[in-house]
Amino acid sequence: MKYLAVFFIFAINCTVSAQTLIGVLHKDVGIPELHSVIEPLFQLNQKKWSPIQKNECEKITINEWQILFDGKALAKMKTMPLKTEFQKAHCYFEISPSLKIPKNEMIVGTIPNNAADPSQWKPMKVSNGELSLLGISKLGKVLKAYRNKQGDRFLVLHMNSKLKDDEIGSTLSGIWNSKNKKVWSTEATIVELVDAGDYDSDGQSELVILQGEFGGGVTYSLFSSKYEILAETSH
Repeated sequence: MKYLAVFFIFAINCTVSAQTLIGVLHKDVGIPELHSVIEPLFQLNQKKWSPIQKNECEKITINEWQILFDGKALAKMKTMPLKTEFQKAHCYFEISPSLKIPKNEMIVGTIPNNAADPSQWKPMKVSNGELSLLGISKLGKVLKAYRNKQGDRFLVLHMNSKLKDDEIGSTLSGIWNSKNKKVWSTEATIVELVDAGDYDSDGQSELVILQGEFGGGVTYSLFSSKYEILAETSH
């Protein structure tokens, strides 16, 4: 991917109640004077997730974040207040330009317990026999594959097997449970399992999945551990 997306969790106090938010860190938003930014995406209120509206962004006052990845808290980062009308319109909170981002996509937040991934999603290698069991052995070439401790799998396949791994082309992506049943799928140029974590501290892993078209808009979807969409937002 040509851009950097880092997911985060944080808690803030507002005039109504405490909130838990999930968002994405963009390494480059195409504005020379604007460095890497955090864009909040989802909020948790009374145990229910919903997309964050742009007019809610100025209520966010927290400025210290902790990078979380693979069940660990790695580093801290700071954001600056919204300054320009462009930042306010897009809900872009600028971070320190000197911050070194460890890798393309990772969870960050202020609550260390939320670094945990109870389902333990990890990269995996897929055999031809397993692809046959899933009924996708002839659909294309596997680009990415992940498995959790329950045996559920997330796969991204190139629809055109003649393309190289780094070439742009349509992909088929989906989630198959431990009984080899497909429980969710999509076709798009860009599909990423951004990360998995217990964002609401309920003991279950949620998934953040990005999908979209190269050069166009993208959709971020927040899935429950049962692969139901809890919230979704497009940009």
